[in-house]
This record gives sequence, C-alpha cells and structure tokens, in this order.
Amino acid sequence: MPLVTLDQAKTQIRVPIDSTEYDDDLLLKIEHATALVVDYLDRNEDDWVAGSPQASPADQEFPIVQAAILEVLTNLWRNRGDEAASGPMTPRVEQMLRGLRVPALG
Repeated sequence: MPLVTLDQAKTQIRVPIDSTEYDDDLLLKIEHATALVVDYLDRNEDDWVAGSPQASPADQEFPIVQAAILEVLTNLWRNRGDEAASGPMTPRVEQMLRGLRVPALG
C-alpha cells in the first residue's frame, strides 16, 4: 500500500479526482517523492505501512511523512527542470522531517 494515494496526490495538486489524464505521471511522481522522503529519513517505506512491526498509519509519524511526500510531489509537479528551483527537497520539507530523521553517526 503506498503512503500517498493517487486521489490524495490529485487533491494536493488540484487535479479533478475523476480525471485520468495525468494518472501515469502522478503515479511516477508519487513513487519519486516517496523515495526522496524515505531516503532523506534513512528509513524504509515499510516503517509506515499498515501491519508493519515498526509502525502503522495511526502512528504520529505517518501524517508528517505523508505531508512531506505530498509537498515533494507538489515540487516535482511544479518544477520540471525548466525553472530555476531549489529542488524538490526544500528547506520547508527538511524542517517537517527533521525530528524523524535518523541521526548520522560518525
């Protein structure tokens, strides 16, 4: 089960739920945004999947991770490399995730 659904992504970027025009692109961007957030946290996507021994969607972390994924997805949607942008992992996203990040050792 993905951490963000297609309908949630459509709502986030204001695409009508019943429209299928952008579904393939949005599904790819959901995958990319999820990978970026999970990699930033140095965790596994399964940490937030229902039934996981680590956590569940009811966990307090889940809505924060989901919000960050939606924010990164929005950045990927708006900035397709044709504008001078700071990238999808903005300081705003990093601030959202700061408390969940596994600290680096060394």
